Amino acid sequence: MSDHGTKGEQAVTPSRSAPEGGRSGRARELALVFLTLLVAGIAMNLVIIPRVYVTAPADGVVYLDAFERAYAGRITVQGDQVSPTVIDRVVCSDRIPDPLIVEATDWECGEPREPGFQASTAWIHPPTYFFVDALLARSVTAVLPTTDPVDAARLLGALWFAAGGTLLVILGGLWGARTWPSTIVILAFLPTPLFTAIFAYLTPDRAVLLVGAGVLIAVTWCLRGRLAPPWLAVAGIAAGGLFKQTFVLAALTGALLIATVWLLGQRGGADRIPARRAGSAIAWLLGGTAAGVVGWQLLKASWGEPTSPPTGTDPFTLEPGLGSLLRLMFHGTVGIPAGDTIIDLQPNGMLGIAALLTLLTAGAAFGALMYGSTRDRVWPVALTGVLAIGLGGVAIGILGSVSAGDWLPPSPRYVMPAFAAYVVPLLVLAQSRILKWLLTAVALIGALSWLVTPLW
Repeated sequence: MSDHGTKGEQAVTPSRSAPEGGRSGRARELALVFLTLLVAGIAMNLVIIPRVYVTAPADGVVYLDAFERAYAGRITVQGDQVSPTVIDRVVCSDRIPDPLIVEATDWECGEPREPGFQASTAWIHPPTYFFVDALLARSVTAVLPTTDPVDAARLLGALWFAAGGTLLVILGGLWGARTWPSTIVILAFLPTPLFTAIFAYLTPDRAVLLVGAGVLIAVTWCLRGRLAPPWLAVAGIAAGGLFKQTFVLAALTGALLIATVWLLGQRGGADRIPARRAGSAIAWLLGGTAAGVVGWQLLKASWGEPTSPPTGTDPFTLEPGLGSLLRLMFHGTVGIPAGDTIIDLQPNGMLGIAALLTLLTAGAAFGALMYGSTRDRVWPVALTGVLAIGLGGVAIGILGSVSAGDWLPPSPRYVMPAFAAYVVPLLVLAQSRILKWLLTAVALIGALSWLVTPLW
């Protein structure tokens, strides 16, 4: 496939990832990528699900409650309380019970419980994710009636991973990466703690790759004259009001990429776009995002009734201080906080794999900036990824704190909407034979660690 710049723009180099056979060949190749990622995701979840507790490491109880409501056709609204049946599922699970419940509350299986243990906070998110997962789970239970709907939905986190990962491959191809090296990179991330904490549990964060990569694909098409700027409003609405409002970072990353490409074009960069087109694209993207955010805020405010502030001590609240902040910031890669202790979430061997991938990703991004030229095609997306990852978590933390009226420590999950931009340089660099073999080994070792490491 190839692009040609509009008037006043330089021609865009054809993507090196396009296979022979034109669009039909590319479609078959991407279908095979999707299938590969899906099979890998299902295999990974089949290994993980029987060996870990049922709730996600962050907000898992309320997400499980919201999913079960969606499965029954109901929306979680302000004022809803976590159902006692959800607590029973968590405490009486045949697998490992959730330590946040068991250790923080000392509850035992069979203990009588009244409604009102905890007000659900899932109502702050659009119900889209919960109903999509409920629909997917119903499709599985229709074929396999004995399947637990929660297990079915957790297993099909692989579908979210495959869809988002395929969009990442497409995005990488637009910036010069090849298809299968990019696929290897994405597979290498699958067994890492943060990815398993997202795609093996019920959480709206499952849509993060889909939204993050989708927004940047739309932005890239717009920059290259293949998409009119008004269409970016649709991408903005998806980022601001479709799944989770921390996904606004995806739109902010897209706006930063547009501004970066325009600025570098003024200084002789690889791509040149007129100022009017750049300004229009940013306005439509951020305008759509604002519409999504405000629209959802108004809609959710009309549902349910406000609840009184909780009395007594919330077992999930950590004392203020640096130690608590650090624990919350890194719970996605080390463990989860429960009182004064940290409960391991992943095999310890995964920490080395995650650290290595972090170094490779950062090295590729910073290497492109330090040793490349501003005329290089990948330079603007590398700068965008570095800035978005570096500042995005702080920005989302501040926005969330202002919205909630309390300090919300930045979490690794909050910067995931910018991951698509940050990883593109590694997707391009992965064409190196040495790096391809290294990443393949990382993926295999990561998957093996889940098989051989006793979690509990």
